[in-house]
Amino acid sequence: MYSVYSDDICIHNDAYLDNGYKLIGPKLTLEDNSAGSFEMTIPLNNVGYDSAKRLASTIHIERDGKFFWEGRIINEKSDFWKQRRMTCEGELGYLNDTTQPPGEYHDYTVRQFLTALIAEHNRKVDDSKKFTVGVVTVTDSNDSLYRYTNSETTFKCIQEKLVDRLGGHIRTRHADGVRYLDYLAEYPNTNTQEVRFGENLLDFTKNFDLTKLATVITPRGARLEESPIEALEAYTTVESVNGGSIYVTSEEAIKTYGWIEQVVDWDDVNIPANLLRKAKEYLKDVQFEEMVLELSAFDLHNISKTTEPISLLDQVRCVSPPHGMDRYFPVTKMSIPLDQPDQATYTFGNTEQLSLTANNKKINSQILKRIDELPTKESILKAAKDNATALITMATNGFITITKNEYGAQELYITDTVDYTKATRLWRWNINGLGYSKDGGETFGLAMTMDGAIVADFITVGTMSADRVRTGILKSQNGNTSWDLNTGVLTMVKGSISLGNGRFSVDDSGYLTSTSGKIGGFNISTSAIYNESLYLDKNGLTIKRDDVAIGRIGTNNIKGYPTQRGLVFDLDPNGNYMAWAYKRSGGTDYDIVMAYAASYTNGLSTGKMNMGVDLDMMGHNIQNGWINPNNGGAVGGITGTMNFVKVNSMSSDGTVSSWSNGCRLEFKKGFLVGATF
Repeated sequence: MYSVYSDDICIHNDAYLDNGYKLIGPKLTLEDNSAGSFEMTIPLNNVGYDSAKRLASTIHIERDGKFFWEGRIINEKSDFWKQRRMTCEGELGYLNDTTQPPGEYHDYTVRQFLTALIAEHNRKVDDSKKFTVGVVTVTDSNDSLYRYTNSETTFKCIQEKLVDRLGGHIRTRHADGVRYLDYLAEYPNTNTQEVRFGENLLDFTKNFDLTKLATVITPRGARLEESPIEALEAYTTVESVNGGSIYVTSEEAIKTYGWIEQVVDWDDVNIPANLLRKAKEYLKDVQFEEMVLELSAFDLHNISKTTEPISLLDQVRCVSPPHGMDRYFPVTKMSIPLDQPDQATYTFGNTEQLSLTANNKKINSQILKRIDELPTKESILKAAKDNATALITMATNGFITITKNEYGAQELYITDTVDYTKATRLWRWNINGLGYSKDGGETFGLAMTMDGAIVADFITVGTMSADRVRTGILKSQNGNTSWDLNTGVLTMVKGSISLGNGRFSVDDSGYLTSTSGKIGGFNISTSAIYNESLYLDKNGLTIKRDDVAIGRIGTNNIKGYPTQRGLVFDLDPNGNYMAWAYKRSGGTDYDIVMAYAASYTNGLSTGKMNMGVDLDMMGHNIQNGWINPNNGGAVGGITGTMNFVKVNSMSSDGTVSSWSNGCRLEFKKGFLVGATF
């Protein structure tokens, strides 16, 4: 899922088994209007141990093969085992490398001022640290700024003269090889993933301040002209549309915290139905708008690539029934251990006003413990049967009444009182159906009606057969597995799944087995994964173009060495050449760095290794080689010694006054191999 590169060298990939591509404790921290940081330890056996250079190397991180973050090394320490412990800052830190000269900016729009700051920065740095101003949606009231600069860093100017005064969010964005700097008024994306208490919301690390939490509110609307109490003002209430009650409650929150009441006023609302809607919205949403949630949450993208991953500045729906909360919060900070992404922590919210209490953490852990201790389906069914048996056999009273209306139609009542009209609990049975009520017949929570419908809060059965079951989400008793039938997304927090005849299965350890099907455009067979371009099997990776095999990366036998082990890059007869190429910054095509041409290829010599750059031997020897002096004629070049006299000094009239004898140059096959002066 995550890969880390030092310049062009991959130094960490969580999909690789080779320890040479593993960092120790790689942790990425991202924060709104901040460069972010990345901490890592490079062990001695890492392929990039010697390549990462402080301030010089570019460290970039990919998520699912796509660019995610970039920065540079700003601090390094070495431990007892010579492991390199490094701290990196994000690319916004490049803006600290330049300062803004003293200047006055008058009648500038926000975009013009930001563009001027970035232009000054770009003028002083190399291409690797330049920015292009991208999307700017922040404005000021007059769209005419008046600002001064006075040798502050570029980053400090942006922070103090724009963000601190106008708000908004500074972020970097990469597209088509260009690094953009966006300045956004709103959060850019509403994530389709949700964070739900007891599901992928694992733990709160801050807790609610109960002094500011309401579980019940008394909503008051516009003031009325007349009041039933002469000395008091009267207001629009929800009583007429709320079952006769002036209170709007969050039942789940009341179960957790009890009755905590506040009066909330909406002076401009005079329609009771609108007031009720606003009150309900306030309880689950508005009262939490300035809250900051610091929590552990499991990003469901880790187990389902079709689920949108959580990113910085996303707005994410957070649902916590025990707190009566159902609100979208912005992601303002993320801390991701790249080797354990399921341990990521998130900060949701942008203004810290309410803290979250230890009581919350205790409640959450208790709920998770209860989920883990939920009984099996067999014990649940047995318990339901036992409970039903107990309910039926414990009845020591109950009164049967048969009524008849004026037309002779009869109804049967079984009630808890002799007078069925005054009963609280009752069964009612007539030609339209059978139902149970616990509020004297006002509502029937359990009913079987003549149209074939069964209404119940809970149905417990051993086996259920049906022609059709229509529902939104199917969820297991312990909450580990849920299936959203509207979207087709199957979510598993833990456990195993086996579909069909078992050709596809996932066990508790995450071990995936499949013998047929498709994943991301790749076909699965019993022995290979393939598409129109790639074929991966036990022999290696075969690469095709136009449905023709070009070559393979694998462990083929080299002629004459059948028992030797090694990694081989094979070029098949269908392939013309194999090459290493480089795409330069801002370019559209790739330049050949080195290539072997098996057959005629434009610009390449056949049967030879062609170099597109200079060859630097870095102080090492060239062995068993020679210079071909005429590119196709006699081979060998010069072999021998050239003796000469070195002139040390000469007078103005051309007379040699000092020289050295015994000077010589030694050549072998055209190469200079020694010299004496």
